Amino acid sequence: MNSPLAEVLDLTRAMLAAARTADWTGFGRLQERRAQLLKPDLYMHADAPSLLPQLNEAQRELSAEIASAHAEVRRNLLDSQRGYAAASAYLDAAQD
Repeated sequence: MNSPLAEVLDLTRAMLAAARTADWTGFGRLQERRAQLLKPDLYMHADAPSLLPQLNEAQRELSAEIASAHAEVRRNLLDSQRGYAAASAYLDAAQD
């Protein structure tokens, strides 16, 4: 059986895969499971020296992927707001 730290690493990698495919529902389920495992003593396991660098790298990639998704959502929101404003201005002008 995997150690809790190995399971956290596997879950982090699965979260990264879910984020890359925009499977945010699956991402949320994985994140909930991972949160249950993140305990203070997690990093005291014997496999910590070999797994922590891998976990750190996976977390770094995950953070970058989430930041990219956030930026895309923000761009889409701003585009939508601009479109709404343009449509509203057009309708206002057409009524005059």
